[in-house]
Amino acid sequence: MKRSKYLETLSWEHHNGLVLSYRLKKGLELNVPIEELKNYLLYLWTNSVSHHFKHEEQHLAVMNEKIKDRELLDRMLKEHREFYRLIESLSGETDDNNKKKLIEEFTANLEAHIRFEERELFPFIEQHFPEPKLASIGRILHEYHKPVDMSWKNEFWKEVKTRKN
Repeated sequence: MKRSKYLETLSWEHHNGLVLSYRLKKGLELNVPIEELKNYLLYLWTNSVSHHFKHEEQHLAVMNEKIKDRELLDRMLKEHREFYRLIESLSGETDDNNKKKLIEEFTANLEAHIRFEERELFPFIEQHFPEPKLASIGRILHEYHKPVDMSWKNEFWKEVKTRKN
């Protein structure tokens, strides 16, 4: 899907989110220790995902003032709150079964959330907001965007025979 240059950094970050989701699912399939999956998720949450959410909340939610039908932005904010709740629960959880359930829920929700933003929210914003407003937001998003190191000491998402230790 072609994304406007103003929102492209968010789409690049969404790609990283889909990679995160894939890796976590693969780790679950390969029975990687839950603590390792938790640590990887919390690492990327702290260094990438939470910043992405805050930029969306800060720079896209201001558009609420201009939208009479706030349904899409309200949905984005509601889903973000659910991610914050999941991470808080995961951070304090000690039982591996519950950690696994939280990681599974986070992974499924992340994929659905990214699809929603890419297929519904961003096209709506691109169609309904004047270019000067989008350009202003785009400059800020580009300024704050930085590539994320998604590597991990143990590439648990790879088949055991090719995994680095």
